[in-house]
Amino acid sequence: MNTSFLSAAFLALFYSHVVLSKEIPSYIKICNQTDPNLSACIRKSILSLRPYLYDGIPELDVPSLNPLLVPEIKVAQDSGIQIESSFRNISVYGATNFRLRSIRSDVSSDKFRLKIWFPELAMQGKYNIQGVLLMLPIRGHGMAYGNFTDIDGVLAMKLKRVKKNGQEHYKVDFMQTEFNIGGAKIRLDNLFNGRDKELAATMNQFINENWRMVAAEVRPALEKIISDQLTEVADKFFSAFPISKLFTS
Repeated sequence: MNTSFLSAAFLALFYSHVVLSKEIPSYIKICNQTDPNLSACIRKSILSLRPYLYDGIPELDVPSLNPLLVPEIKVAQDSGIQIESSFRNISVYGATNFRLRSIRSDVSSDKFRLKIWFPELAMQGKYNIQGVLLMLPIRGHGMAYGNFTDIDGVLAMKLKRVKKNGQEHYKVDFMQTEFNIGGAKIRLDNLFNGRDKELAATMNQFINENWRMVAAEVRPALEKIISDQLTEVADKFFSAFPISKLFTS
């Protein structure tokens, strides 16, 4: 739901306290790692970067967040919801309208924690689903639409040091993302392959009345996808630059 934004936020957080071998764009505020108010400085850096996230930042390899694109999410659960589902070509709107709640940074232990909030995110994409939802059969494929409100997100990251070509590099040791949604409205078109419109309407109503349970089932897969993608982005960057070139003395 929010991969590209968190990637951009991670880049802003990281760039705000490192010095790269190439010139830093003027819209990124550089912070000294020994600054006693480092977290406040990182906050200013991210907020100064936010206006540029709407159209993307090619020089930082950050894509446009209008919309934010998620290739695919797969869910296979066997609890209160016994379903297999996939969502592809997902477009998410509203990712640049975030508020930064807090930042905690500990450079000495290479730990970072970022809390953000979104008032609203709108989503659309293609779905395929089959299974049983609280003893009710569900199947279909088509377009899925969602409107999510009051969303809290957390990114936690821990780095480690590894040797490469005789030099020390950073590598992600731990990455975790968490999301909590305050409200949701969901619509799945073409349920039951369009053969039973009354049952499809009943199922959509049921999903919306029990959206918290549905979201709880989808959330672990979503959080893992975001964590894996962020780890890949971070490790590619860290592999290219030794620590000696990243941090100020």
